[in-house]
Amino acid sequence: MHFENSGWALRTGVKLSCVVAILVPHLRATPFPEPQSGSASEQSSVEKRIDAVFAEQFASGARRGALCVGVVHHGEVTLRFFGRVTEGSERVPDLDTEYEIGSLTKLFTATLLAMDVDAGRAALDQPVSDVLGEAWSVPSKSDRRITLLDLATHTSALPRMPRNIRPKNRLDPYADYSVDLLRDELSNLELRWPIGERYVYSNLGYGLLGHALATASQTSLGERYATDITKPLGMSATHVSRSPRNAEGDEQANIAQPHFPNGVRAHPWNFDVLAGAGAIRSTLGDMMRFARAQLDPPKTRLGRAMRSTQEPRHQIKNASWVGLGWHMLRKDDRVSSLEHSGRTGGYASEILILPAHDLAVVILAGQASGAMTEARRLATECSLEDRK
Repeated sequence: MHFENSGWALRTGVKLSCVVAILVPHLRATPFPEPQSGSASEQSSVEKRIDAVFAEQFASGARRGALCVGVVHHGEVTLRFFGRVTEGSERVPDLDTEYEIGSLTKLFTATLLAMDVDAGRAALDQPVSDVLGEAWSVPSKSDRRITLLDLATHTSALPRMPRNIRPKNRLDPYADYSVDLLRDELSNLELRWPIGERYVYSNLGYGLLGHALATASQTSLGERYATDITKPLGMSATHVSRSPRNAEGDEQANIAQPHFPNGVRAHPWNFDVLAGAGAIRSTLGDMMRFARAQLDPPKTRLGRAMRSTQEPRHQIKNASWVGLGWHMLRKDDRVSSLEHSGRTGGYASEILILPAHDLAVVILAGQASGAMTEARRLATECSLEDRK
């Protein structure tokens, strides 16, 4: 798939580098303590691990476009940048390069739900039809109605995609999917399995959840993200598209050019009613703030909501669970990892959290080739350092 500035100077505890060396003077805003200094050898070992994963992919042509990686481990931050913002340019991506984060948007939508529950404005067992009102006919099954919790945990029995999505531009599939189309889809949809029992990943479900939360608050979803999440966290570059974007990347605006998995230039995605499923655009600087907040949530309503999203809610299989948005592994009654991936037509994004190791990995890419395998490898290698 732009609030408070307090200034965060890059000191020795923050290692910033790229295939072509660059210097960025500061991360523009953070509400959290500055990372503590670490030794150069410790930092370089993380850099070497990142390069071992991605430098060869770029050298071989397996990856194109821009890619950035951020790792925070016990407060020490390492950042690496690869590729170019646009083809034919010399501009290297940096902390402020913008990417579509796709389904990572679902983590923001789930956080809004948890905030509304904390404030008493909603309940997890509340049927979404009660939120939307009488003009909406939401499918049910055996007298069981779809709740907000069902939508947030992908157990609503709704399909992955609406059946009536027929975009005018197949390269921008969500742009003209409207409220009327969503209402029609739900009124004519027959569920194939019981509600609340089976995990089936659903963009339709999260789009519906986002629309319901916006309806209940009588404001746009983008305004809710800004007011409740991005502004308190200092994520000033994170936003839902303010207007349709057609340019295939923008060097001057520092927007990464999108590419299909095969390296061909792709089209940016724009969203209407299904924004809650994938409409957010962000930067590595902002997503590192988000990741650090997940590791150490602020002592506020937002922080309580973040902790709530990290609680296991539905068992998928064995140690694999889903929370509010997060996919997680549960071991010995503790959550050992939290993760989510995002992909749009021309972008990919990953976030992986290991709470016990105070470790987070964020990857943003201007090519729709996922990197969760690489994120897991980096996290595993970094976590092994804790055993030494």
